[in-house]
Amino acid sequence: MASSQVCHVLVLYLNLVMCFLLCSCAIGRELKPAMYLFGASFLDIGNNNYLTSGVKANYYPYGIDYIDGEPTGRWGNGKNSMDFLVEMLGVTSPQPSLSFNGTSDMVEEFLKGANFASGGAGILDTTYLDVYCIPFGQQVELFKEMVIASIEQIGFVQTYEHISNSFIVISIGGNDITIVADIPINPERYVALLISKLQPRLKDIYNFGGRKFVTISAGVLGCTPISRGKTETGECHEQLNVIAKLYNKELASLMQVLQSQSSNGDLHYSFFDLYAGFEKLYDNRESLGFTEVLVACCGAGNFNGSVRCTPGTVPCSNRTDHIYWDNAHYTEAFTSLWMELAFQGSAAYVHPINVKQLSELPISYLHPVNVEQVKDL
Repeated sequence: MASSQVCHVLVLYLNLVMCFLLCSCAIGRELKPAMYLFGASFLDIGNNNYLTSGVKANYYPYGIDYIDGEPTGRWGNGKNSMDFLVEMLGVTSPQPSLSFNGTSDMVEEFLKGANFASGGAGILDTTYLDVYCIPFGQQVELFKEMVIASIEQIGFVQTYEHISNSFIVISIGGNDITIVADIPINPERYVALLISKLQPRLKDIYNFGGRKFVTISAGVLGCTPISRGKTETGECHEQLNVIAKLYNKELASLMQVLQSQSSNGDLHYSFFDLYAGFEKLYDNRESLGFTEVLVACCGAGNFNGSVRCTPGTVPCSNRTDHIYWDNAHYTEAFTSLWMELAFQGSAAYVHPINVKQLSELPISYLHPVNVEQVKDL
């Protein structure tokens, strides 16, 4: 072979090697474990800001204790549960999915993590439909679209390996329960309806690569300021608490079923019982420094819960003393404590393993055969 031909082959070879190394490095940076979140206002960090109308939290005094006092769309005075999980797990803070949906760098942003949660969202599409939020089903569909786009750009193995080692965070169902506060229903039938609608959506997330689930149950919904304000005595709304506890029981059972049905048991999860966690913290409220446990820090009416925190409302100054920020959401101080329970608490509050133990699990997965198979799921 002539020397010029040898040089030409060597140049091609070196170019291929350099391309491989550069691509590998790029993929390596993109495919660090990330976080994908689905649900309602406990996780929403501003998706509703991108909707033309509907409920939003992008105004003062929301975010008064967040970075630079910025109202980002988080439903609280500061950090929410996602923010604490990000810090505990050491992952990149996901951005609202609607902030990059349809952009030229959508896949690149998606691989860093994505938050699909939307304040007001429910399992049922009809829950708070008039407030123009993103129902849970639509959140999952958007996730699936982004997974398919990622597969088409970087391939099956890289995409599924990435998602399987990332964290799927679910917090949904509370809004579906609170809307029936004054409606005579059969709790068992209603909860069965919610679970029947939720199950196929969680299966979709699993089929699209999800293997590490952090599932947050409903809290003590009957004791929020808005719920207390609806009772004649100012006591907790018992029907809501009955439904919440029943929903949590069935949700925990659903996660067990999904794990048993997964391939070789490769679905792993931490189920955090927010109801039990709330009760533990409430029982120890004095030692934890919470002196106001009924009235919201920001709002108006009974327990500051009849009217939610509106633009320009002057909030309480002692926010670390309050459990509730507004009529339905916790303060940053209280949220940090129950997220700590979720991260490294005992089986009485988080099971079968806590989030810290979940993060330490190695994950194996089976990826689909072709993109058409994925699109058909």
